[in-house]
Amino acid sequence: MAAPEALDATRSPRPAALRARAVHLKTDKLTAMSTEGLEGEKALLPVISAVLSDRRIFDGHRHYGGSMTWSLGYLPPREPDLLDALFLSAGRSLHIANAFEGKCRWMVRCVNLVEVHQNADAVATFEEIIATLPADKMLGPALHQLTGHISCDSETMDVLRRAKEARNFIAHEGANVGDLSAARAKHILAHACRLRAAVSDLAAGDNIVSQWGFHFEEPNWSLPRDLIDAYPAMIDEWVFGHFGNLLDESAALASTEAAGSAQQPS
Repeated sequence: MAAPEALDATRSPRPAALRARAVHLKTDKLTAMSTEGLEGEKALLPVISAVLSDRRIFDGHRHYGGSMTWSLGYLPPREPDLLDALFLSAGRSLHIANAFEGKCRWMVRCVNLVEVHQNADAVATFEEIIATLPADKMLGPALHQLTGHISCDSETMDVLRRAKEARNFIAHEGANVGDLSAARAKHILAHACRLRAAVSDLAAGDNIVSQWGFHFEEPNWSLPRDLIDAYPAMIDEWVFGHFGNLLDESAALASTEAAGSAQQPS
């Protein structure tokens, strides 16, 4: 992975025709809205006009909120290599998140099956017992039910709570860097650092749930302590290793800038 400066220096210039086309589309947006019979939206025209005329507001929305139009358009991504790296990380982190949720639901099904079997009629068939199982729950309720059957201290409960929140961030915000043609290297790396922190929290919770699952599947075997100890680093390397040192350097720079801002007199 090249450094942000190298990526920026080698980026091919945007074709002038595309830039002109983008400006034309933006300036004609209000006219298009008013000629398509959008009567209910006409009250928004002054607000939209102000946003489009103020580059700071418009660019800020594109960087942090994303475009409200097409996700891909006439302009190419500003930082294609960094975006590819981020989207690879987002996809791999989503796999870990989905697997974590799947493990929780699977173990809840096992707990429910045991309870239903214990309360079932002595002559009930396996199919009849399965038919009485409750429906799958969302991750939060599933974790709540699971920890109600497995003894957990407050620290473990807190790890699982953070893992659930990390799963939600990854699922809903993991790849959201705004408009691809406007996302700059600094913003992409900052978002990747936030994603990395979420994946760290998720890996910690997944490590706990995976140990429970191992006991379910292999009750007579000892836990693989070497895998448990190495798991957080393995996840981090698999999800973010292709960034090299970029994320560590970006986090250190952000920390230095934050410390400098805090020391400045108000």
